[in-house]
Amino acid sequence: MPIPKEILAVERPKNTRVKKNGNRYDVIKRTSVWKNGKSVPVELGKIGEIINFEYVETKTSRLNFALCDIKQFGRTETAYKLSKDIFQDLCKVYNPSDAKIIYAIAIIRAAYGNITNREINRKYQCSFFSEQFPGIGLSSSNISRFLEKLGYNYRYIKQFIQNRIDTVSPGSTIVIDGMLKNCSSKSSDFTKWSWKARTKGVQNISVLYAFDLNKKEPIASKVFQGNTLDTMAFNRFIDEFSLNNCLIMGDKGILSKESLDKLNTQKKNVKNLFPIKRNDKRIKALELSKYEMTFNSDEDIILCKKAKLDQGEFLYSFKSTNDYNQERRAYLDKVNREQSFNNELLQEKENLFGTITFISNEDLSLKQIYDLYKTRWEIEEFFNFYKNIVELDFVRVQQNTSVIATEFINLISSIITSRMKKEFEEKGLTERFSFNQIMERLSSANKYLDGTTKKWHYTSEKKYTDNIVDILDL
Repeated sequence: MPIPKEILAVERPKNTRVKKNGNRYDVIKRTSVWKNGKSVPVELGKIGEIINFEYVETKTSRLNFALCDIKQFGRTETAYKLSKDIFQDLCKVYNPSDAKIIYAIAIIRAAYGNITNREINRKYQCSFFSEQFPGIGLSSSNISRFLEKLGYNYRYIKQFIQNRIDTVSPGSTIVIDGMLKNCSSKSSDFTKWSWKARTKGVQNISVLYAFDLNKKEPIASKVFQGNTLDTMAFNRFIDEFSLNNCLIMGDKGILSKESLDKLNTQKKNVKNLFPIKRNDKRIKALELSKYEMTFNSDEDIILCKKAKLDQGEFLYSFKSTNDYNQERRAYLDKVNREQSFNNELLQEKENLFGTITFISNEDLSLKQIYDLYKTRWEIEEFFNFYKNIVELDFVRVQQNTSVIATEFINLISSIITSRMKKEFEEKGLTERFSFNQIMERLSSANKYLDGTTKKWHYTSEKKYTDNIVDILDL
């Protein structure tokens, strides 16, 4: 269909032609080249349109996330303020451009939780962190390629983690424990059916964490296949990383004779404290259920006894009155439901209810050991925080190297969020709000660009947001 004369009559730039494109009339820039002795017209592309019988020049859209004039400030600023040393530590191992990418992804995940790789760039561009660390390419494809490269060069990940371990203060208490994470990868060797996964219908990876109870933050992590036994993972962990001048704690699920011997012989400047099984023969042989003293602990009465072993180790036996009553009641409820009461079996269990026994190469008082045991629950709280609050409990990448890299960045994110949680507690904010409520309020703290002065200014929508920003000194 020919183009209407009134459209062709509209004034437009020279050396152009009008081309119908659906319901639009595009204006195409033209030139000519000599070919075979003739002038041949060549189109250079669209430069505008005829709209309502007027020529309208085509301009590049000015609507760009990277150029937005209002940027989210509160969430990322809190994470950035508490983690500047981590970026410096990354720069000691990686070149600055790679360190910036690792740090940026970790900051965004710490500030916004377990968002997908395709969401990271938008969160970055719309946050004030993109003004503090500008020009970082965080598209989904860039992140995918970078994670693969990062995981391939594992020696640098190991070096960064070892550097953090080396900064642990002498005498610190380190808790080591593992957790399972759901993983959607069908090609990664790390994704396996754990004993828990079979009941849930989803495969797992296993991640072992070392948590500094003094700083209340993780210092190291390592990823394993989902079906790796905790004892094997712990053994490989202490082989790979050099822990010095500290006390290592864990639960009985990760302890083996091999790992305990290794700690006692190869790491002589490292103290250890682990619970042993209730049916351990040494408990009966040393008559550790014949308690010798008691003490109070948080509205509980603890019976206890200490015994020395030949290899410079000690056994510490405890019986909690509260735990005894709870376990005994639970057992009797079960027996009553099943109508399976057996008095001899009950008498055997009477000595076991509420008990826990530790082995250690540290010579401390019974009260000191029990207080240390209670603090290890910090790591359980950390795992709950990691999975349910920050929501870093799902892995979406596919390749082995990408899984390694993702968990490395998650380690950094978890360090940052642990510091944020500690900061909120120390500032008294958690007395009124949960962690998520504080982060939600910080979402209202923004900065806007003054078009005249080209300076950024703080703004918020709520007074309570201003109060939190003031308390955190952002």
